Amino acid sequence: MTQEQGIILRVTGNGWVDVLTQRTDACEGCGASHCCADSGIEKKMIVKAINRAGAEPFDRVALELQSGTLMKGAIILYLIPLIGFLMGAVIGALLHESMPFSETGSEILFAFAGLGFGFIFSSGLSKIMSRKGGLTPVISRVIEKGREKITQFIDPVCNMVVDPSEAEGSVEYNGVVYYFCSQGCRLAFQQEAEKFISK
Repeated sequence: MTQEQGIILRVTGNGWVDVLTQRTDACEGCGASHCCADSGIEKKMIVKAINRAGAEPFDRVALELQSGTLMKGAIILYLIPLIGFLMGAVIGALLHESMPFSETGSEILFAFAGLGFGFIFSSGLSKIMSRKGGLTPVISRVIEKGREKITQFIDPVCNMVVDPSEAEGSVEYNGVVYYFCSQGCRLAFQQEAEKFISK
């Protein structure tokens, strides 16, 4: 089981949340990469996860990906295209006599066709499994309640993480205090607050 920590940005409904978390080297080959998006912050990403712990915005949470999920992801990402590549090469060797080029050329052509088919099949399988929740990160527990002890906020204009003690300014709007990374973001928010809150 792989476990990361993150901060809930928003509850999106139907038991799903957006979590700001650390981007790691393992992200490149992760089978759950369909749940992730770039946050615009260096080394950070936004992950869509199932909220089993009932977490709320600004809570620090434990985000889990089951070991079986990692194995499924690795099989989908690497093994299926590799099998397609090898099967294509074998088929190319068997059919080379009916092809207008050499055995080697036939093997190469069919091997890459098999690889392409493997990637297409992997992509479709990944989408099916994600709809069933088979490759989805899960919030397992709340580590720290954010409403009680918030140490970082998201600038609503540029989406940067802002520590209130280092913020360039703040604005209270509809009973909520928003912190900003720069005076430019603060002024932009004051001019079009509803636009940035709805975003």
